[in-house]
Amino acid sequence: MKATGGLILLACVLALFAAPAAGAKAGHSVLPAGTELWIRLGEKGDYDVLVEANDRQRVLLAFSEGLFTSSEYSTDGHVSSKHVEADLGELGRIDVDVHLAPKHSWSYPPGRDCQGPATIYVPGRYRGTIEFAGEGDIPHVRSTHGEVIFIRRFKRICKRGDLRAAKGKKPKRKPQLDVGLLEVTGKGEGRRTVLEAINLALKQHPAKSFGLLFAGIYERVEDIRVERNTLAFVEHKSLRVSKRGKKPETVRLKPGELFAGHALFSHDRGSPPTWTGNLSIDLPGAKDIPLVGEDFGSIFCRGPSLLAAERCAYDHYSGSQSTALARLSSLKRRRSSSAIAQLMRDRREASNTLRR
Repeated sequence: MKATGGLILLACVLALFAAPAAGAKAGHSVLPAGTELWIRLGEKGDYDVLVEANDRQRVLLAFSEGLFTSSEYSTDGHVSSKHVEADLGELGRIDVDVHLAPKHSWSYPPGRDCQGPATIYVPGRYRGTIEFAGEGDIPHVRSTHGEVIFIRRFKRICKRGDLRAAKGKKPKRKPQLDVGLLEVTGKGEGRRTVLEAINLALKQHPAKSFGLLFAGIYERVEDIRVERNTLAFVEHKSLRVSKRGKKPETVRLKPGELFAGHALFSHDRGSPPTWTGNLSIDLPGAKDIPLVGEDFGSIFCRGPSLLAAERCAYDHYSGSQSTALARLSSLKRRRSSSAIAQLMRDRREASNTLRR
């Protein structure tokens, strides 16, 4: 893929991700209010470990490998600005007292295109027990004290890019896209599996395609929801889609990286679609998970936009948004947690320097 084609397709992907939230006016996005507690335990083996707790009384323990791969264990708990408690059954427990330092809090005002109060960040410390027994290649983790950050978000309404264009300027012509969405779902061995591939190609240059590949495994261990997933950017050689109008319609996958093997989607007139191959994946805590089998169903939709492809796919499968895009939204939050942790370290170092 030439650099120019890649940049154009990447810009198209980013534009597609900027979809308005439900209930928002056209051209606007709504960021909801809420409170959260973040406890970043740092690196444990190959994984970055984070505890998240929110005002919906949900507690999550996440093990991330790089930016795009993670396993998350979540359950209902008891959450306040003073205490976090959650029972992870045989996997572990979280029971910590939180001591915030409001005098050291700071805030970030909304950007120039957003309306709403500033987000407030309050640092603090925790004492108690955070313990995870380990699973597969995820190591045993135990922590008794450390730093915590309390976050208070207020509702914001933000303008999207199309409203920020200067008056009098002609809108830029959007590239003509051919968007394909492959949705594969399966159940078996106590888990639900989702594989999603989004292929974007310029109609003028269909061979210069670019895509996203998402794999998610969802299970329950007692009352604990376990979600393992990865998100990968793939090029044309790893995700090959047949030309529009060609029969049978095919999607060939051979992604590499965490994936092993290959898979083929094929659909011809008058016949049900088939999903064959030996594709599997390794994810944190679980290895060699099959992504092809008798219990898997598949559908492929294409259109001039992701929205058009989604409408087609979700006429068959219940849902409202691409799983890959939902995952990207959560990744933005994870990047924020890392940035805040770094900011806390910078503030602490600055304070120590002043004391000297």
